[in-house]
Amino acid sequence: FDFGGGAEITLKAKLSDALATYLSETPIVAGQAIQYREGGYQLVAKLRDSWQLQFWILSQGAEIEVVGPKSLRDRVSSTLTAAARNYES
Repeated sequence: FDFGGGAEITLKAKLSDALATYLSETPIVAGQAIQYREGGYQLVAKLRDSWQLQFWILSQGAEIEVVGPKSLRDRVSSTLTAAARNYES
């Protein structure tokens, strides 16, 4: 996920059980941490904030919720909100 520009960030996200299992076997970055907390799995990973990262997050659908950083959470939320509007009628 280092393809493209972008500053290094610490991604924090809530994961579904299935995605946590998948990322445990196929990490998105070396040094990521996945822990069970508060009834679910949490991912913490340092990586570049790139278009590729956002594309990957969006491709996971409801299996992931970005907790931080707020700027990434806001971008993902805006994209998903706009997409959902396409299905409102």
